[in-house]
Parts: sequence; structure tokens; C-alpha cells
Amino acid sequence: MEMNFGDFEGRKISDILKSDYELYHNLWHHPEKFTFIPHGESYDDVIERARSFLIDLEKNHSQNSTVMIVTHGMFFIVLLATMLGMKKKDYIKINQKGVEGCSLTLVNLENGKYDLKYSYILQDDSEEEHYNADTVVTLKDFPKISMTLAEMFENVE
Repeated sequence: MEMNFGDFEGRKISDILKSDYELYHNLWHHPEKFTFIPHGESYDDVIERARSFLIDLEKNHSQNSTVMIVTHGMFFIVLLATMLGMKKKDYIKINQKGVEGCSLTLVNLENGKYDLKYSYILQDDSEEEHYNADTVVTLKDFPKISMTLAEMFENVE
């Protein structure tokens, strides 16, 4: 699942910035000002898909179910923001912290409300202050499965 980037699909970011700087900038930094990419989706379109997905998810799984969702960056931002009831202008808080290539995020649904438990972003540069590639993650629901973040995100570029 991902946002339909319309006329931006298949283009280099450097080329998009030359022709559509403001539109691209608003997409990532000012979602409340973003309209839509020609032949693509608006945030409202993606929000509607995220809401529909969550309704189906809640309808088809019990409260105590464990569900793994794999998605791309922009849809992840909108999905998590929708779960947490965030306003569009605040989506950049997720964008700036959660979408740097890959992340593992755990969200619980309790009493009809989503609760963000944790979010790991792989930092595999040992010189980096927040290096965490050796961090071992064991999910409560899968106690026999443990792996480092580096192993989890192996082969992800």
C-alpha cells in the first residue's frame, strides 16, 4: 500500500524539485497545504483509504489479534496518523522520525483506541549517536523469535 504519486512516479526527486518544488515541499513538510499531484492522490484520498483499511481490519480481527502490516512510507505516515487521531499539519512529526528507509512500529488497539507502544528506526552507523543495529527485539506475541534490528532490516535499502 502506498500513496499514488501520479505524475511524480518514476521521476528523480531532483527533477521534481526543479519543476514542482512547492508541491513536493508541501507534500513532505506542509501536508495541510498540499493539494494533490496531477493524476495522483491527495492526502484526503489516502486518509480515506487508511480509514477504510482500519475499519476492515477491526471488523475482521478480534481485539486480541496480532496483525502484521507492511506498507510504504507515505501510507505508513497517514495510517499511523489516522490511528493516533493526528491533524494533517502534524503528520511531519511521523515523517521526520519514522520514515528513514524502514522502521518497526507496534500499535495496540485497546478499547477502540490505538496506542503507540514503540517505533524502532534502524541506525546502523556505529559512529551515529543513536546506533541500534545490535538491539535485540523480541515481540511479546512471538517470544521464541528474537533478532537484532540489523537482521530484521537486512537487504532493505
